[in-house]
Amino acid sequence: MPGPDSLSVLYDADAIGTAVRALAARLTPRLAGKPTYVVPVMNGALFFAADLLRALPREVPIVGFGVACVASYGAGTAPAGPPEVTAFPSRDRLEGRTVLVVDTILDTGATADAAVREARARGAADVLFCCLIEKPARRRVPVVPDACAFVAPDLFLVGYGLDASGRFRTLPYVAALAHA
Repeated sequence: MPGPDSLSVLYDADAIGTAVRALAARLTPRLAGKPTYVVPVMNGALFFAADLLRALPREVPIVGFGVACVASYGAGTAPAGPPEVTAFPSRDRLEGRTVLVVDTILDTGATADAAVREARARGAADVLFCCLIEKPARRRVPVVPDACAFVAPDLFLVGYGLDASGRFRTLPYVAALAHA
């Protein structure tokens, strides 16, 4: 029987809080005065999106919030194939608006690309993509985030919304997962 999983903390809760506030400050000039619809990529971006929205100042008029469901990983630790958009806010909510797509991690780029393309297809006037963490070593699709806090090595990360087959998602920090 395999041993327990080993976690090595990369970004603790304090570092994440500081990074989220810095991202909000970086995004504010691009979003100030523009009616903005926020689209977190579920389920992983739930915690990050909530913290980011609370950190944005009043100058950023958030006019809506609706989730994107983009399936790509299944139960494994590597993408299972091309991402499939299974849920997304409707055209009438996005058309003519600035859309902020939020995800905790930018890995291969396929999920981010699918979400950004979907927002554009639904009539968004402008689409920004924000992530907490990017792993450029794994990029397969040329996606460049408009704002990102951390650049991580090619490790399997869990916590703060990121999971391994449903486990570790609620940790208040991001850790590398090593199977013992």
